[in-house]
Amino acid sequence: MKKIAQAAFRRLAGKPDDAPPDTVPAAGRIHEMCREGKAQEAEQLLLGSLRARHTPAAARMLGTVYAMQQRYDEAIEALRGALDSESRHAGTANLIGVCCSLMDKHEEALRFYGAAIAADASLADAYANAGWSSSVLGRADAKKLFHDWLAICASERPEIGMRPGRGRLKLPSVTLCCVDCAYHDLAATALRVTLSQCEFGAALFLSDRDCGVADVRFVKIERIGSSAQYSNFLIHRLHEHIRTGHALIIQYDGFVLSPDAWDPRFLEYDYIGGAMRVDLQIEAADIRAVIRQ
Repeated sequence: MKKIAQAAFRRLAGKPDDAPPDTVPAAGRIHEMCREGKAQEAEQLLLGSLRARHTPAAARMLGTVYAMQQRYDEAIEALRGALDSESRHAGTANLIGVCCSLMDKHEEALRFYGAAIAADASLADAYANAGWSSSVLGRADAKKLFHDWLAICASERPEIGMRPGRGRLKLPSVTLCCVDCAYHDLAATALRVTLSQCEFGAALFLSDRDCGVADVRFVKIERIGSSAQYSNFLIHRLHEHIRTGHALIIQYDGFVLSPDAWDPRFLEYDYIGGAMRVDLQIEAADIRAVIRQ
């Protein structure tokens, strides 16, 4: 919650141009006090400001201070006060929703996320938060909300060019692979960004339809409709399409942004990725499958 509240300072807290400087504490000062563990002092400063003059900015900052202390009922009350003055402030509605979600009031949270999206259709966080609450409730629209969130994030990402004076990282013994049958447009963005940073021995997009990225070979496969099918394809079928010694697998939400983090020693390993349990009591014929896994 602390990270969420800190992000809320960047999006919500701010001193309105028409607010007297002596009645609305600067957001940066409040943020710094909370980082130093002085949340109660920040709270008293804001309460004093609100007694002198009620402003939406001060009420929003007070709400974030309460949220950082996990005092969600008080946070919601303060944020509602801000929303009463600025009924279409998307960030305020979104943060009320976050507090509701953390209190397991997901139906109520969704109403506020909906209000946030109605006020600002580009507020990516509101889609992600709504997707989370929808998934908890088992609602079918969760997938679309997460997709919309990722699409907005992709559209807002600044263009990433080649490393100044160094060009693309050359990886001739590595095949770039992306397997995706659900988020073709986001997969295309992941491929383009990665290829702007690195030059591979080959680049493959394996899917039920092409995503139209230059210098990427499209491999048509039967549509993958679940995470289990995805994992099964990577373990049992992907190697059929690889002609280099290594492969780098990217996804629509995980791809190359920092090529300087590459270490040539990575190529000394059979597998680099998430931790997994390996049963050492296996037959020799199963070793190849385990390495692929």
